[in-house]
Amino acid sequence: MLTTAERSARQAVADAKRVSTPEGKARTTENHARSRAKQMSTPEGRARCKAQQAESDARCYAKKISTPEGKARQVKADRLSRAKLMSTPEGRARDAENDARKKAKRMSTPEGRAQNAEYGARCYAKAMATPEGKALRNSQGRRGSQRHYGHLFPELNLREREILVRMQYMKCPVCLGFFDLDAVWPSHKVPCRDHAHEDELNPGEFRGYLCLLCNMYLNSFAEGTPKGTRAREYLALADTHYWHNIMLKVQSELKG
Repeated sequence: MLTTAERSARQAVADAKRVSTPEGKARTTENHARSRAKQMSTPEGRARCKAQQAESDARCYAKKISTPEGKARQVKADRLSRAKLMSTPEGRARDAENDARKKAKRMSTPEGRAQNAEYGARCYAKAMATPEGKALRNSQGRRGSQRHYGHLFPELNLREREILVRMQYMKCPVCLGFFDLDAVWPSHKVPCRDHAHEDELNPGEFRGYLCLLCNMYLNSFAEGTPKGTRAREYLALADTHYWHNIMLKVQSELKG
């Protein structure tokens, strides 16, 4: 009885002999195409073929980066490929679309959202591990706040933020977590100015202050959960222009 290695060796010899002539090569290609078409004719076959292809790609990639030289070559190839992709408006649009699709898929499950939060926390911890990294991140957070709250009257806008946040009892209306006015991005205690987006009612209108995570995932909370219920109540209140009108009143008082 032949061993697995002997059978593999015999099969390799037979395959090499079969494709050694143009007729044999054409016949082999035709057989492969017919076999693949049969496999792709059912949902189960397509799923199996996709899994096999992913496994094969993973094996090839692992083999490529198994040595320092191979890893360096792969990094260089990836950089060149991305540079080529980002060199045209169509490529940049395609890259942004792919990123959005991957993020939507990742954030569609509790496990994906947990992994995303864990990755963000890991990056933040790595950046804050040194005094230089901590100073850089804090300066980026301050610059982001100034960009976010206006470049003409930054002190006025930060004062406006403080007043409005205190009117919300220093709490996020969705998760009920407390704000910290001294916190900087990406701390989840940063009060984030929420506004209606282009595909929503009253685009650009101020809706209130949320914590970082609730501002990012406001429309992702499941119905029937405490956060989902409070998120829908928050959006219903925003549709009445409640906080937008209060903001306008605070701005007029501060400027007056």
